[in-house]
Amino acid sequence: MRRAVDSRLATNPKAIGKALSHEFKGYFRIRVSDYRVIYRINYSKHTVTITAMGHRKDIYERSPE
Repeated sequence: MRRAVDSRLATNPKAIGKALSHEFKGYFRIRVSDYRVIYRINYSKHTVTITAMGHRKDIYERSPE
């Protein structure tokens, strides 16, 4: 899973991710099989911070940070 996440986020994290809303506003997510990776993009520092990884059935029950 780590390789899939690294390779996807390394190129263009905004283009491949889906923007989230509500309490997750400002975050993006990508799908890796039945799992979701939630992350933020810091445009000024050119970094991506993964804030949560988990199964799709319960990943959104967690707080974004």
